[in-house]
Amino acid sequence: MYFRFSVPLLLAAGLAAAAGDSPDLTGGWELDAARSQNAARIKSSSLTIEHKPDRIRIQESAVPVSGKPDNTQLDCGTLGKPCDFVDDGQPAQVTMWHNGATLVVMELRGKNHENVIKRRFSLSADGKLLTEELIRITPTEKAETLVFTRKPQPGSKEAVSQVR
Repeated sequence: MYFRFSVPLLLAAGLAAAAGDSPDLTGGWELDAARSQNAARIKSSSLTIEHKPDRIRIQESAVPVSGKPDNTQLDCGTLGKPCDFVDDGQPAQVTMWHNGATLVVMELRGKNHENVIKRRFSLSADGKLLTEELIRITPTEKAETLVFTRKPQPGSKEAVSQVR
């Protein structure tokens, strides 16, 4: 009897503790192609992240070297519960959770969820770089490491100096 109630409580406590260790990824981010690996098919990419303790919204705008621009918005809780979204007119599902200081995003795309993508986001110690490890599980492809630099916040010293 006690075992049935204690396992969910331990799991919830573990997820809450892991979320407490996660850095705030909020902000605008631009792809730094020179620091990225295996990202030759991406011309440009930017992310806008709104990170709250129990929910994350990621707006991604990517322009591949060949093909049309892709704009995706993911909005989901961070306790591992799946959320539905539409990807290029097809149903898709995303699940997000924290693994220590890393945000893990698992995406199931396509009509039958035949495309599985795992993304792991981690912030540099100084908070200026965001590294995304992009792993295409099915169909299998070579992993990509994308490095993004933080965009200056409007009104910040960096933004003002770029205007001058």
